[in-house]
Amino acid sequence: MPHFFFDSRNSSPGALPSSFYFVTNLYHIGLFYFNAFFLYPLFFNRKRWWAFLLSIAVILFFSYYLKLFIISQWYPHVIFDELLHRILFFPPVPFLVISTLYRFIVNKNERDKKQKEIETAQLAMKLKFLRSQISPHFIFNVLTNLVSLARKRSEQLEPQLIKLSELMRYILYESDEKKVSLSKELEYLRSYIDLQEMRFGEDVAIDLDVQIPEAELQRNIEPMLLIPFVENVFKCGGRID
Repeated sequence: MPHFFFDSRNSSPGALPSSFYFVTNLYHIGLFYFNAFFLYPLFFNRKRWWAFLLSIAVILFFSYYLKLFIISQWYPHVIFDELLHRILFFPPVPFLVISTLYRFIVNKNERDKKQKEIETAQLAMKLKFLRSQISPHFIFNVLTNLVSLARKRSEQLEPQLIKLSELMRYILYESDEKKVSLSKELEYLRSYIDLQEMRFGEDVAIDLDVQIPEAELQRNIEPMLLIPFVENVFKCGGRID
């Protein structure tokens, strides 16, 4: 049994009774929770990191002098030496370090969880936006036509797949921007019209004539602004001037 667990009447240098360790360990456990749930959340950030370090230093010195006071009041027969001073000063350090790491890991896990929830919500919004902008029947019919082209081993399969991919990419990613160039919007509309043309075949006569000066193509507009007009043309027939 280590000599520092002897009874308080022992007068060996550095000897401490077990009751002292019981009390101080309870105190160290309290420091763990105090740092993890109060100091770290309050001060451990870019603006207050200095206050966090200062608080830790204050706690270490306070703990040291508090233990000196306890020994002088409760264990007056204890003889001080260099080892005893180390025992009084350093034990709070691992408790504070571990509680800081614990709080850091907990916060990181919470941030990762929130980030995943945000990404899931954004994906759900994108899918909802996709459903609101393009009829599911259009997508299913395009996919059916692509399957038909694949069975025929048609050379049109690859360019039609590329157009569908560009259309989906524009809707899911580029439409997140507040503004897009008119040229991008027109590219999306051309892909949409080409896929509709493949879908309807000779049942629909499509005449696309875009007359826009080159300088105007660089103007920015709201994404997906023109598609409702084109969709209505395919649904109801007519023309857009």
